[in-house]
Amino acid sequence: MDPFQNPLLLLVPALGIFALTLLILRILPTIMALVSWAASMTNSVGLLMAARYLARTSGGYTAPLILLILTLSLSIFTASLAQTLDRHTHDQTHYRNGADISLVEMGESTAPTGSSGSMTGIAGTDSIARSSTELAGPKWRFLPVSEHHKVPGVQSAARVKRTTADVMTNGRNIASTLIGFDWVDFWHTAFWRRDFASSPLVG
Repeated sequence: MDPFQNPLLLLVPALGIFALTLLILRILPTIMALVSWAASMTNSVGLLMAARYLARTSGGYTAPLILLILTLSLSIFTASLAQTLDRHTHDQTHYRNGADISLVEMGESTAPTGSSGSMTGIAGTDSIARSSTELAGPKWRFLPVSEHHKVPGVQSAARVKRTTADVMTNGRNIASTLIGFDWVDFWHTAFWRRDFASSPLVG
């Protein structure tokens, strides 16, 4: 949920911090009284005088203490919120792209010059009369994955193809997404977190 669309996600923690501050101010004189009682059992005169002063004159430091607690608490909350949003954006981007960099390669067609050179599939009832060469369509060449490893800073690379597909099941045509990848390189490259699945990416 986006915290900027729901102000309660920011308002409730701030009100909780303020309520906790008021609670601390209520019990602080009692705590100081206990500290002064413990200090009376020792030879520390300075600690005893300070504890008794704080226990008897709690109204003198209420406003500075409220300001100090609210400032520190809201600063910690804001820093934690910013870190959470930054981690969420980082993980969301990696999950959408799959890795640090997503490179789209067009490839090079080996079809004769003048042909369409497209990768459109052949469908229809008359396709059974065509030769296997025609059904294969034009060939496409891509740079080997090893060429990407030569780029400075690249640690691993993997080929991934995502396309739409129609699956026929129980007499119904279901639109789906087909993803193909090279498993040998994929698990070295893909972004993965332990909470994505109960089993690890590599067994």
